[in-house]
Amino acid sequence: MKKFLVIFAAALLMMGLAGQAHAFFQNGDLIRIVVNTAGNEAATDLGLFSSIQSGAITLNDAGNGISASTYNVPINSSDYVFYYVAVSNSPYTFYVANSQTGTFSGTNTALNYASAWTGTQNVLLNYEGSATATASGAYNAGDSYYEQLGIYFKSVFGASSAPGSLLTNLTTSNPITLEMWNFVKSATPVDLGLALYTNVDASGNIYTTDNVAPAGGSTPIPPSVLLFGSGLLGLIGLKRRAG
Repeated sequence: MKKFLVIFAAALLMMGLAGQAHAFFQNGDLIRIVVNTAGNEAATDLGLFSSIQSGAITLNDAGNGISASTYNVPINSSDYVFYYVAVSNSPYTFYVANSQTGTFSGTNTALNYASAWTGTQNVLLNYEGSATATASGAYNAGDSYYEQLGIYFKSVFGASSAPGSLLTNLTTSNPITLEMWNFVKSATPVDLGLALYTNVDASGNIYTTDNVAPAGGSTPIPPSVLLFGSGLLGLIGLKRRAG
């Protein structure tokens, strides 16, 4: 009986540690920003972008998205959604989502890229350290996405609108579609062909899906589930040995 309790406690401890292993708001993660110009900016870490792009991660946070209470009031014509990926080990390289087709027409100088890249890092640092995948703050704070990049891109890169989208037309049957773009210093931004769909459910909660098929045709099994399964097998083996 004592061996059973010891193994069971160890399995629970390992599961807890496994659940805490992921650090949120890191370079390379896809971040969704929902902005309510009445006051709030809600940032959500959707996972490692390279894994989402390859299909290793199925992007669908329905049930765990941004709750209507996070931005306090129903979606209105002043609300925005943005997506971006910061890359620290590749200066002046980053990713943002935009509805604009074709190429950006602004002045894509090294100075502009440097300023925009610094902005992606400032926003990440603003939310880094969050114990959960979603964090919020004032939309007009100095290091918010809205202040650092949401409006800045519009003037710097000459886009017809700030990368991202107003949520004016978002309904349960009409998601907002944005394409991920790769920005590299002194080069023309490249459309990656990865579509992100911003959805809203009947309760007003916002969530995101993508157009990438899961790698291998299946959804990856969470490590905590694998750990729990191996723990059960160990307990079964112990019981047989005791018998």
